[in-house]
Amino acid sequence: MSFEDYQDLQGTGFQGGSGGEQKPPEDEMFHSVYISGKTRTNHINIEEKIEQFQIRGVEYNLEEVNMIITHTKDILVKNVQEQGREVTKCFSYKNTNPWQGTAQVQGGEQRICPNTSPDRLSNDFCKECRAQIIVAGVYCDKSGMPVLTDEKRPIFVFLRAKE
Repeated sequence: MSFEDYQDLQGTGFQGGSGGEQKPPEDEMFHSVYISGKTRTNHINIEEKIEQFQIRGVEYNLEEVNMIITHTKDILVKNVQEQGREVTKCFSYKNTNPWQGTAQVQGGEQRICPNTSPDRLSNDFCKECRAQIIVAGVYCDKSGMPVLTDEKRPIFVFLRAKE
């Protein structure tokens, strides 16, 4: 592997928000790493076992996941329950001052995010918003070598540190 193999990382993690074209997990550039809270069948009919690591769209039911961390990002996320599912209502990367959420205020302007937890609690719209950290990098085997796709490209993964 050489530096050129990681050029796909250029500019990642610095923009974003909800919306945009929806892709199946297998086609995403970054794949979510998570632990299933209960045994369930996923979108491609694979049983995800409780307390096992899942790399959405890549591999399932792993004892461990190894990665080279390439970057971290602070984010704010407002998730609410709708019809038994968690839905993101507002999202913000900490890359602007002030933070700007994806939800709009009256007049169509972007929502300005309160910087502290007490400030968010005092704002009716923002009180459910939580600070989180995204840790992203290259998926590796136990020896530290990147796991490659069939096209010989590294697989990029991320996880979110939630409250």
